[in-house]
Order: sequence, then C-alpha cells, then structure tokens
Amino acid sequence: MTDLFKIMKKDTHHYVLAALLIVFIVSDVKVPGVIGELVDTMLGKIVVVMVALSLFGAHPVVGAIGLVAAYQLILRSQGQQSMAVYVPSEAKKSRVLTAMNQFPTTIEEQVIANQIPYVFKLTAPGNVPYKGVQDKLHGAAKVNASD
Repeated sequence: MTDLFKIMKKDTHHYVLAALLIVFIVSDVKVPGVIGELVDTMLGKIVVVMVALSLFGAHPVVGAIGLVAAYQLILRSQGQQSMAVYVPSEAKKSRVLTAMNQFPTTIEEQVIANQIPYVFKLTAPGNVPYKGVQDKLHGAAKVNASD
C-alpha cells in the first residue's frame, strides 16, 4: 500500500493531467472559436495528434487518454473553420445590401420635393393662427399650470 502512495506522489502531475483530460472527454465542453478554427485546419489536426502521441512518452495511461481527448477535440472543433469562411460577417452583409439599395429618385419623390413648403415651416412657434382647445380634465391638473 505504501508503494502505491509513493508511485502516486512521484507521478502526481500525470494523474492531474489524466483527470483533466477525462473531464474534457466526459463533459460536453464547447471549444472556443479561436482554438476551434486553428484545430479545424489540416495542420492543426496534425499538431493535435502529434501532441497526443507525445503524451505516450510521459506515461502510457496519460497517452491513451490524451489520444481520446485529441479525437474529441478534433470532433468538437469540426466545421468552425468552414463556417468562418462561408458565413458572411455583418460588415459584408451591410456592404452588399447598401449596394443593392442604390437606385435613382422616383417620380413621387421629385413631385413632393417640388411642392410648396409646408405651413408649419412658415410660421414661428408663437405665431400660430389657431388656439388649442382642451377637453374636460376630470380632476387632472392642467398642462400649462404654473403651480
């Protein structure tokens, strides 16, 4: 029993790494977008597999768990690179839409622009020819009350 504790004390970092990799495999952790885009390329997949294979040199159990974790990482990040390439950003969409919405002024817009100016633009705010009428207030205060 004491030999087991000596081995565990010596290889503690391997067991911690194995536990973290098991947590990654078992839980459905989303891969961040930046890492997913890097892993989704062919070079990224090669690097992930090489790192997983290099874990066999440290400890065979950690290497086996690392290989499964690398497989899960590749599966979870699949399609993120192609999504960034083929799905347009908001800037691209707005650029296309503004190019589509460029059209000449219509006849209706020209007629309205050539009409006489509106009445409310000719009179000053205090010089209106009409006076507003207020309906029954039912106990409410007047709008222009000075109190």
